[in-house]
Parts: sequence; structure tokens; C-alpha cells
Amino acid sequence: MSSLIPSQTSNGVKYIPFIIVGIAIVVAAGLVLNSRFQENDSLQDTNGELALSNSPESQINNEGGVTVKVTPRFSSLEISLEIVLDTHSGALDADLVRVTVLKDETGKKYMPIRWDGSPLGGHHREGVLSFGVISPQPQTFEITIQDVGGIPERLFTWNIK
Repeated sequence: MSSLIPSQTSNGVKYIPFIIVGIAIVVAAGLVLNSRFQENDSLQDTNGELALSNSPESQINNEGGVTVKVTPRFSSLEISLEIVLDTHSGALDADLVRVTVLKDETGKKYMPIRWDGSPLGGHHREGVLSFGVISPQPQTFEITIQDVGGIPERLFTWNIK
């Protein structure tokens, strides 16, 4: 029996350098992945939106008795707009997916893919108008909203360089 114990110990000792190298590889890989996640996290706020140093500000248009407030939002998944519409007369019945266009600095136009928000009608509407992924992300863009409150065209422009 005593002769079995030393042979098991010597076999175990033979594998120790391989075990140490394996552990070192796993630790190194973990450190590399962790640093990459921290770099990505530093570019995003708690909502997963890109935290731009000159993040686009909201813009407001008050023509025709309807206030339209537009705030761009950028995420790794899509470009979207937070939109708030207010009026004291008439119904807010414009389908924002059909009457809104995003145009980038090259002149290329993009149509929204969905509206997540208040339904048509009423005096107050708000929600998020999504354009999906636009790649490369534009540095300058304009939003045109047509035929809201009797105004043929409302124009909002941002430069996010």
C-alpha cells in the first residue's frame, strides 16, 4: 500500500505545470474580456444608450397651435426619437411613421419602422419613433415631420460630431 501512495503523488506532480498554465490562460482571458466590457460600458448609460459627449438636445417647434418636441436617442440597436405632441385644439391624428423622415448628411433618407406610444387622436401624444439600425451612424441629420397641425413641414436638425 505504501508503494501506491508515492506513485500517485508523482503522477499528480507531473500534471501540476499543465494545471498552472491552464489556470493562467483562464485568468488572462477573463481579464481581457472584462476590460473590453468595461470599455463598452463606459460609452453607455444605464439605458444602453450611447453616451455622447455632445448628446443631442431636444428641439421644440410651436407652429400651428401644436407643440412638437423631438429628442434623438442612440443605442447599439437603433436610432430612435422621443416625440411629444401637445395641442389645445383639434385632434393629433397624424401617423408619425408615415409623415416622418430622417435624412443623413449624405442626403440618404430613412423611414421609421415603428411607433411605440400614444394612439392617434386626443390633445396629447408621446412615444418613441424607431428607425432601426443606421450604419454608419450619421454625424449630421435632419428630421422632417409633415402635416401636423396644418403645418406642411417641421424641420429639426442635429449635428452630433
